[in-house]
Amino acid sequence: MTADGTASTRRHQIPRAGRDAAAVSRRADSRNCQARVTAVLDGMRRRRTPLSDAEITRRARVNGQYLQRHRDSKIRAAQVRVALPEDAALPEDAGRQAAAAPSATKRALRTENAMLRQQNTDLCQRPDAVLAELRQLRVDGLTASATGALTGRTPLPPATDELQRQLDETRAALKATEADLVAVRTLHQRLLVENSRLISPG
Repeated sequence: MTADGTASTRRHQIPRAGRDAAAVSRRADSRNCQARVTAVLDGMRRRRTPLSDAEITRRARVNGQYLQRHRDSKIRAAQVRVALPEDAALPEDAGRQAAAAPSATKRALRTENAMLRQQNTDLCQRPDAVLAELRQLRVDGLTASATGALTGRTPLPPATDELQRQLDETRAALKATEADLVAVRTLHQRLLVENSRLISPG
């Protein structure tokens, strides 16, 4: 073989050797990627925590389209998820739920505060209603007495007794209502303070 022929052969061998080395490197890299993905899937199965495709590729440090390009790995990831408990939540979902929990709690506390304020308003109106009833009973009693005096007749004893009974019951109801009002409003005020403290930042 001439010198020119030998040189030409070497020139062809060098690119081929480079291509072979690159192919070996690609195969090794592919095996490493596959091993990392497999390790993530095994961890997902052991910890019984489902991961999204994006989270799998992120943890395995592979291309984001790896599972789309390697259907066998994508199928295995889906199989692992199916085998997990139905109530298992993706970490991303769990994070969103954890972030949403304080907001939901604050909304519930604000709703409860509004309800407590309305109940306080209603309780304030209850004594007024009882007092109005008491005044009306007194008016009825005075009217009956005045009518009896004008006509020269006194009210019938049963009517007088009934009015007195109603007056006594109304007075008792008023006292009970006032006591209940103080107790309930005190409780409501304490709840309002506690809820406001929980709602406020920090």
